[in-house]
Amino acid sequence: MLGSLFLVFTLLMGGAVATPATESRESIEAAAYHVKEMVHRQTTGTIASVFPPDSEHAGHPFALMEYHAPCFPAPALTMLLMPIALSTRNILANSSHPATYTISEKVPFDPSPMSQARVAFIGNITVMKYENIPEDELEIMEKCFTWYHPDAKSWIPYQSQHPFNSFWAKFQPSDIYYVGGFGDSHYIGHIPIDLYTKVGEGVKSSDHWSDRNVPSLRIQN
Repeated sequence: MLGSLFLVFTLLMGGAVATPATESRESIEAAAYHVKEMVHRQTTGTIASVFPPDSEHAGHPFALMEYHAPCFPAPALTMLLMPIALSTRNILANSSHPATYTISEKVPFDPSPMSQARVAFIGNITVMKYENIPEDELEIMEKCFTWYHPDAKSWIPYQSQHPFNSFWAKFQPSDIYYVGGFGDSHYIGHIPIDLYTKVGEGVKSSDHWSDRNVPSLRIQN
């Protein structure tokens, strides 16, 4: 009885009622493909770290904006980090360099941001030592990253024209968690790394990321 009254009240108030998933609901394969598109289209996200034990905020999470670029083969992401950044210091304070990186889709004029896709990559950061990066790969990485982020030319590592200390880093996800929007029509849950890595291979279309003239995707390390 109470359930029926609630349903009537909700409908009268113009509210939405959740319904069971239908065949039109986003599949896990479609979600994986969507994430790969987001990684190429939305290259500004949020990196989350945890304050180390010797900090006054020990154990507390800390999250702030960061750039990435898809210069490595999936699932890895390329990052250009600065030791002065608090996020970077938190990450480097842990021997395994753990971090979580999130990206949110930006849809103009969407009345509800909660209906937009967002994804979290859970993994670890690998510091790429400058002297260990082959010269040809270094050139590709610089061109790739600055293609996505032209302003980053001002803090490319080991450039004499800027005062910033920075370094290249590879973010290697070990898990992916995706929220496509509302659960009645979008996938919500973990996406296997192997599925994400393979999805979209061999696909060619006018708007596919591999058709872009980007000096990337050739770095194999």
